Amino acid sequence: DRQLIYYRQIARNGPAVIILEPVSVTPEGREHPKQLCVHLPESVAELKKIVNVIHAEKRLVCLHFNHAGAAANPMVTGTAPKAPSAITCSTSGKTSEPLTEEEIDTIIAGYTSAARKATEAGFDLLEIQAGHGYLISQFLNRKINKRADRFGQDRMAFAEEVFAAVKKGAP
Repeated sequence: DRQLIYYRQIARNGPAVIILEPVSVTPEGREHPKQLCVHLPESVAELKKIVNVIHAEKRLVCLHFNHAGAAANPMVTGTAPKAPSAITCSTSGKTSEPLTEEEIDTIIAGYTSAARKATEAGFDLLEIQAGHGYLISQFLNRKINKRADRFGQDRMAFAEEVFAAVKKGAP
């Protein structure tokens, strides 16, 4: 209910497009306990409430996809943070574990699922967080990405697969 009140206030007399806060595409990529979710079974119905509130004010609404990677909060996720390679997060001080290729595939599938759910919930636009030190930018950064596999040999590979996954989920 607090989210609905918040976004209604922004939409009323606000900008033409409202970009929601980042939502993690998988449970392990969350940053804080009150972060909106797109990976839960009830996510479509809950996010649709926000979409409806914003649309009622004749505004467009955008869902912002993210995975925090090394910046994920272990107190929220219940798991160690994961990144392309083991790195220490400057914010939390926690050292991440390297992602396996299977975990990478799961995250990419999470982007497809998130795009499908966002489309079903009625979002007008989708935004992919690829900067600010989060997972996609961690793969792009040669100081962080020390992988020897295809995701290290071609640092663009992860980003390209994420973008293709979102397009697949929201044709």
